Amino acid sequence: MVRRADTNDIPLIENIFYDVVFWMKENRLKQWRFNDLDWEKLSFSVKDFYICFDKENNAVGFVILSSYDTNNVWSKWHLSSCLYIYKLAVKRKYSKLGYSSELLNFSKIFAQENGYLNLCLYCQSKRAKLKELYEQNSFSCIGEQKIRKEVEPSSFYIYQIDKKTFPCQII
Repeated sequence: MVRRADTNDIPLIENIFYDVVFWMKENRLKQWRFNDLDWEKLSFSVKDFYICFDKENNAVGFVILSSYDTNNVWSKWHLSSCLYIYKLAVKRKYSKLGYSSELLNFSKIFAQENGYLNLCLYCQSKRAKLKELYEQNSFSCIGEQKIRKEVEPSSFYIYQIDKKTFPCQII
């Protein structure tokens, strides 16, 4: 189940985020940092977060959805009507159990139901397993570019929304 977060969910979001950042740090992945979730400086509000729960109602992951290109990195592709995925995160304990795909499917439904034509995301180009996940979920790589302040180039993916029916529902 996936639902929109509210201010009461901030500790759940932080717990998931710090779990993933700690794993990245252990694995020498220089992508997310602990201070990236500074609520006072964040480009998103808590209502942009959608939390995924397992059958026992444990918060296992989240995705941030926004209609704004907050990092101004998509302009070269001249896409219209885009919903952007920022920071899809799943606790390492729950990785490889399908929760990332559930969050991606939720995002597809959300985009479709809200009239978007494209669902967009990017990740570090060297993250082969992550790129494979996106491609298995019908996202297409449209190019690569280096984002300012980032060390590694990023791969940019889109999912074009159409009239498909998806297997989960928004709550």
